[in-house]
Amino acid sequence: DASVSPRPKYSAVKMKLPEALRFVLALLLLRPATTVGLQRSQEANRVVPSTATLADCPRSCGNLSIDYPFGIGSGCSRQPDFDLRCVENSSAQAAAPRLFLQDGVTEIISDVSGTDQNTDFLAAFSHVISLRSDADVYNISWFPGKSFLFLPVIILNITGCNFDAYMLERSSNTMVGSCTVTCPTEGITDAVARQTCNGTGCCSVVIENMVTSLQFRFVRRRIGKLKLEGKSTRGLLWDTINITSDHAALSWVIRDDQQSSAGSLQNRSDYACRSNHSGYTQSNELSFLGYLCFCDSGYQGNPYILDGCSRDRGFDPYQRRNNCSRMCGNISVPFPFGIEYGCFGRKLFQLNCTNPTTSTLQFNSDLDATPL
Repeated sequence: DASVSPRPKYSAVKMKLPEALRFVLALLLLRPATTVGLQRSQEANRVVPSTATLADCPRSCGNLSIDYPFGIGSGCSRQPDFDLRCVENSSAQAAAPRLFLQDGVTEIISDVSGTDQNTDFLAAFSHVISLRSDADVYNISWFPGKSFLFLPVIILNITGCNFDAYMLERSSNTMVGSCTVTCPTEGITDAVARQTCNGTGCCSVVIENMVTSLQFRFVRRRIGKLKLEGKSTRGLLWDTINITSDHAALSWVIRDDQQSSAGSLQNRSDYACRSNHSGYTQSNELSFLGYLCFCDSGYQGNPYILDGCSRDRGFDPYQRRNNCSRMCGNISVPFPFGIEYGCFGRKLFQLNCTNPTTSTLQFNSDLDATPL
């Protein structure tokens, strides 16, 4: 418990009424000045992110690398949306830990980087709905956070029996995809349904829109006698709806809800581009207001930390990072090529693993790369 200081003793002072009013007015005028002084003091004590202040922050989770403005633990990320969770995998002792966004359901399955406007990362989503005999409509949402944007294309697989599935953009309530699942026979299993995912026990949805969040709505079809029962010899396919992502990618920004005009961001106390030799670019998406930092031409590194941008000295014959990802699907990425900062010999050799599932590897100029 906090200690309580003794109340100070005030000597009695006699005042005339006009003097008392002037005294009260003076106290009222002093209050805003005191508040402003406190705000400035708090702002002055804000810890500027740097290599030193972030030294104790984890830089990886399993085989995935993490760069500021993302982080794990208190004081390791710039904002709540970028506070990540590294969760031990309980399904198998030998399995690597899994990395999640702060929502606890969006799994990160590629490195997250703050270097040189590399703002895309791959994500995964999985959710199971247990059906009830008294309900035919089920709703869930996938909202990673206001700092994120889903990139096209999103591919979702949905298993179950006898229902219509609708995918809507959560904020506008606009439908962006749909499919129908039927089960002609009771003998179908989840494993068999997933092999083809052609509408029998499983259906796929391809979302080509750029959205900030998704709302899933499932409407069950009651067909003849095939309806949910308390006891049944049928498998779990009949009693659950299972949603899993087959491919999903997210992009991120530093949120700017104040919609700052061009040139005014640098004057704000919460300006994110902390390094010398850095600048910013603003997002043009109305539903995705924000900006990104970058190192000036001739510099490379992390613009979100103090002195994070350093002179690009051309070809570096050494790999500077220890845990570099060297595979994109079934494509090997040997040095001097690389995916993350510190893993390639020069900026020209940085590649982007846009889809490990299909082994899609690109140069930063968006040209497809062939196997190396």
